[in-house]
Amino acid sequence: MDSVPRIFVESVCLCLDHSSRQASESIPFLWGKVSTVLLYKIHTLFVHHDNNEEKLYAAAMSVFSCNVVSLDSVSLKFITNFCISSSDPFDRKPPWKEITVVDLQKLLHLMRPTAERSHHMRYIYKSCCSLEAIRPTGITRNLFSMRLPVDCVTLSFDSKEVQAAAEEFLENAEPLYSVSIWDTHSALKQSTVDALMSDKKVALVLWPEGATESSKVTDFFDFDKHYSSVKRLKRRRVIAIREGAKLKLRVQYTCEGDIQCKWKAPSRK
Repeated sequence: MDSVPRIFVESVCLCLDHSSRQASESIPFLWGKVSTVLLYKIHTLFVHHDNNEEKLYAAAMSVFSCNVVSLDSVSLKFITNFCISSSDPFDRKPPWKEITVVDLQKLLHLMRPTAERSHHMRYIYKSCCSLEAIRPTGITRNLFSMRLPVDCVTLSFDSKEVQAAAEEFLENAEPLYSVSIWDTHSALKQSTVDALMSDKKVALVLWPEGATESSKVTDFFDFDKHYSSVKRLKRRRVIAIREGAKLKLRVQYTCEGDIQCKWKAPSRK
């Protein structure tokens, strides 16, 4: 094991997700030693967009200690993912540094997650690249137009212009592992929904208006209209299959008032 070049071990560890990287510390010999040292070096790029001033602020956070440090103090090769968020007011003093949209584009171009991007074998939020655009602003539209290489998004859009930009972003995004939409100006375009969910094993959580404890899952959806096979398991659960579809839909109305939809492959008989 010690005959493996150190630079090779390091390059492999940088490609791992956070949980796998932690587990690799227990590997004997050189591999475990390199993994342990590397864990202290790896950071996440954090970018806050200030909604009031329409400005971006960036810093780096250690994945090991969660300490926030200046971006200039970290080598970009050790920044393995990023988080861009729309947050409440925060302390903009160092290590936070104001950057422009162009600066952000340059950073993402040089970072490993964009330069050597590959599909994840599993979804682990701490290892993902995320965009949280809770409050629509002019900068939000600029971020959508950048076609960011994100794995998960949290969005809210209360205007026609922002929603149009968001829909174009979602339709052209690479595979997304988590999508949260808190509010929309109008119903999403069918092409956007198709792009997000077509033949994918996904889970969808909805909070319907007007739901009560006595509501049934069929109060909110006309399954017979859109599905060729509908099986009502209980008042709160339905399994539906569309003719020719590869996946079946399982819908459950929970006691918490949300509707959980999951698309899965049909069971083999």
